[in-house]
Amino acid sequence: MFTTLINKYGFTKKNIFVLSSSGTDWDLDGDGVDDIDYAATRANIFAVFDTLDYNKDVDENDLVLVYVTDHGHRDKDKNKSYMNLFNYLNTGEQFSDTEMDSVFTNLEDEDVVDYWPHLLGVFEQCDAGGFVDSIIPYCKRAVCSACKADETSMNYAGIRGRASDAAYRSTNYSSFAYWWIVAMNGAHPEGDAADADSNDDGYVSFKEAFEFAKANDEYAVSHTETPQYFDFEEGYGKTITLSGVQVSMGRAGLNRADPNRPLTGGGARLG
Repeated sequence: MFTTLINKYGFTKKNIFVLSSSGTDWDLDGDGVDDIDYAATRANIFAVFDTLDYNKDVDENDLVLVYVTDHGHRDKDKNKSYMNLFNYLNTGEQFSDTEMDSVFTNLEDEDVVDYWPHLLGVFEQCDAGGFVDSIIPYCKRAVCSACKADETSMNYAGIRGRASDAAYRSTNYSSFAYWWIVAMNGAHPEGDAADADSNDDGYVSFKEAFEFAKANDEYAVSHTETPQYFDFEEGYGKTITLSGVQVSMGRAGLNRADPNRPLTGGGARLG
């Protein structure tokens, strides 16, 4: 996801916040520079969103993507889904679906909707559908998940049709997340092309990436997991892409993002 944001969509590293495990250094793009910004803790998640809000770094021309690959769980008694944060097994530290909705809302502090940033969320962890259920779909939000609120998110080594490839056998992938990134990247990691632009308009929208991932995720096909999707009036996700260009919906109320303005983005690996 990190290299797709940079190489495909022109995000700059200073506009990508990577929260991973204990915060241990990790070179994500092979350039010899460590790319992890913070440990995956509650305090750091709130701090990143507070930084964006306090500095007014995002407005109607900007897109904030929250991408989560993590473990998760659900508390049935509280009817809440959670991301398991760093050292969860020892400390119980977690981040809830409603807390994610609250940090989204904090970025929408202008009275006029036209000034709100575009907010996208992709949640891969187990029971992630609770985040889709709880993140209120205001008019500039779209969210999706690998599974329902009470389902396991399926990981495996070897993507369908490529199980003989040693690179895939040696690495565990979330099946849904793998295909979602392939859709947005327009290619598999080894370079094979992939076309998720179902309406041939030259862009892969958030909704097109979801539909592509759902169709190619063999666990979704076999009904082992059930990817979830929600946006404003079931139309916003068809208009927004990671390039910052909105495809016309033919109705008022949605601004076209400026493709020439540097994007402010947030990418997170939590776990």
